[in-house]
Amino acid sequence: MARVPLLLCGALLLPQRLPAAPTDFDTRIRPIIVRHCVACHGAEKPKRDLRLDRISTDFNDPATLVKWQEVLKRVAAGEMPPKAKPQPTAAEIRTLSHWISAGVRAAEARRRAEGRVVLRRLNRVEDENRIIRLERISSDEWRGS
Repeated sequence: MARVPLLLCGALLLPQRLPAAPTDFDTRIRPIIVRHCVACHGAEKPKRDLRLDRISTDFNDPATLVKWQEVLKRVAAGEMPPKAKPQPTAAEIRTLSHWISAGVRAAEARRRAEGRVVLRRLNRVEDENRIIRLERISSDEWRGS
């Protein structure tokens, strides 16, 4: 019984808004893109060779990451959509911005977590142990005792 209040307290400490899920794109982002971008950046003669009707949502791909950052930069600056076209609301711009920023942060975190493998030389004892294991000889034979 004591665990139930503890679980409830833990639930209250969770962040109010979780990072964007893959389904967020279909339910929240795609409608914004279709409403404001696909007319010029769709299947028929996409301007600047940018097709937003089938752009990938894989932020781990560097090319996709750059495209989404460019979209965000242009929308936030008010350059896109053009002035003659219907403009996204402040809430739509904020939604798009949060979604792209969350994707960029997640991709950067994955890249940092992968890290780099550091190559190093073995010291004398490690090298002797390696040879002993590889040759399957006793350490006494190796050391000449």
